[in-house]
Amino acid sequence: MEELEQLAELDKVNKIAKEYRVFICYSEQNIDFVEMLHNSLNRISEIFAYVADFYRESGRELKEKIMTEVKASNFIVTLLTQEGVKSQWVNQEIGYAYAHHDETRIIPVREEEVEMKAFLEGREYTEFHRNDYEFTISQIIYDLRMKIPEGLHIQLECPKCGNIAEYPLAEQEKVNKAISSGGAIAQKCDNCPGWIEYNPKTLGEVYHNV
Repeated sequence: MEELEQLAELDKVNKIAKEYRVFICYSEQNIDFVEMLHNSLNRISEIFAYVADFYRESGRELKEKIMTEVKASNFIVTLLTQEGVKSQWVNQEIGYAYAHHDETRIIPVREEEVEMKAFLEGREYTEFHRNDYEFTISQIIYDLRMKIPEGLHIQLECPKCGNIAEYPLAEQEKVNKAISSGGAIAQKCDNCPGWIEYNPKTLGEVYHNV
């Protein structure tokens, strides 16, 4: 949890500079998945992912804070899990999102057998896999890539020389092949002959090939 708190503090500094804000709409019962998703999205240089529980502001009215963040975000990821659809907050946030955003800005993530009602009925969605969080995250990242016109970047540290630099996120075709094969994505360091490897699903758990 200490690492998460440090990341949240870093994000507070970076969120103004980042180009795209992503609001994650969720039930607190799914916080383990939300933490993974939050960390993965914030590894993308252009994206700031907002999770209400990670950015507490003492004394601020909660509903006003949530509604302000929903309205300010470029994209809304709605977690329609078995727990999420029962949450009053989730349903209010979805309604507010549709009142202030074009439907193309909203990414429904639906668990099997969960019924999509009201604003979400009949819409395409990304599948939520309770037994495979990493794959679900990879599909949400794919959805965002399809909606963001320019290329995205990821910051990586070379294990050989220690250089930290920003690199273009691998092309989606390369990502798909790495996911299918169960391998990592290799990135040549721009400062030395070393290579850097990262998880194609989550962009995290960076594997080093010295």
